[in-house]
Amino acid sequence: MTQPTNVPSRPHLEFLDGLRGCAAIYVACSHIVGESTVGTTGVEGFIFHWLLYGRIAVAMFIVLSGYCLMLPVVSGGGDSIPGGNIAYFKRRARRILPPYYAALAFTFLISVVSTTGLHMLAGQAGNGQRATALRDMLSAGDIVSHLMLIHNWSPHFNMLFDGPTWSVASEWQIYFLFPFLLLPARRCFGRYGPIVIGFGLGIGMCFLPYRYSLYWACPWYIGLFALGMLGAQITFGTGEAEIRLRDKASWGVLAVLSWAVTAGLWMWDGKVLINRFGYLLDGVAGFASLSTILYCAHVRQSSGARGSGVLNVLQSKPAVTLGAFSYSLYLLHQPFSLKLGPLMMHIPHPFRIPFLVFVGMPTIVGCCWVFYLIFERPFTRSKASNRSTGR
Repeated sequence: MTQPTNVPSRPHLEFLDGLRGCAAIYVACSHIVGESTVGTTGVEGFIFHWLLYGRIAVAMFIVLSGYCLMLPVVSGGGDSIPGGNIAYFKRRARRILPPYYAALAFTFLISVVSTTGLHMLAGQAGNGQRATALRDMLSAGDIVSHLMLIHNWSPHFNMLFDGPTWSVASEWQIYFLFPFLLLPARRCFGRYGPIVIGFGLGIGMCFLPYRYSLYWACPWYIGLFALGMLGAQITFGTGEAEIRLRDKASWGVLAVLSWAVTAGLWMWDGKVLINRFGYLLDGVAGFASLSTILYCAHVRQSSGARGSGVLNVLQSKPAVTLGAFSYSLYLLHQPFSLKLGPLMMHIPHPFRIPFLVFVGMPTIVGCCWVFYLIFERPFTRSKASNRSTGR
């Protein structure tokens, strides 16, 4: 879609695509490995253990979304979305909905013909319950909630069909809060207002009775999105406070420390913590993501397009290419993971990692790339401008 002339062009930051691509690959690996970790020990078990925390990458996606969608606001020098809210919603719908609906249709088809898919939908039911699984899959509530992108409001519908799309629904809903809650909070309370309100609202909901809390939908993602908004202001803001935060804070050190805390929490008892204090784990991962973004932006601004170390990896052609179709990879990897994961169970232990690296992931990436060419790329505005979109 042609961008309105009164909408400032977004800065071209290739490392954002690299981060997005790495996060998508990590989520896909996490879901494959999650189906095949029984009996893994030694080096293989150690490596697979570190591939099980796909939730961390989802937090990074939300921070990246807030960062990218705030860039035109900062570039425009105002407090509202350049071009108006209607144009903003049209751009978001064109960017998010066509691949989403295509992925739902594909997942439905593969689920109908796949025994693994039917077992997944039936909660690992036996063959005699496949008809029940298919009937459940076709329930009116499931279909309507997915079509309206509100399936994350129900713990029953949240993970049905294409599991990873629960976070797409959560992010989609945050898009509506961005102009009507978060930007007004910034105008009224300053740069930290959206963070306070975002986390306050999201965490506050967790103390409601469980059925009303939306805990499974991670309402504190509103705060993570606001963290990304702050990152864009720090990177390109011209105020004294932004310049001081950009130039004086040791973002590289903060990134290392916060990633270490994130890893420590997950190793300690991540699965238990995520069920009780998900906002804590995601909050630390979100701050680690923000610190990483600000570190890379600072290095890039200091040394030009050529950076060093982490920045060069994230700006490399493979990472940027993965980032270009990371949304398709995120949407569509689950059906393939459900097939490849159990298949790895039948592969001798010494060959599981080579299978994942040289067979499993290339298969998924290749299929998702074809999906991207057909269902995502035609709806992006341009290769350059797409690199700074929320997804």
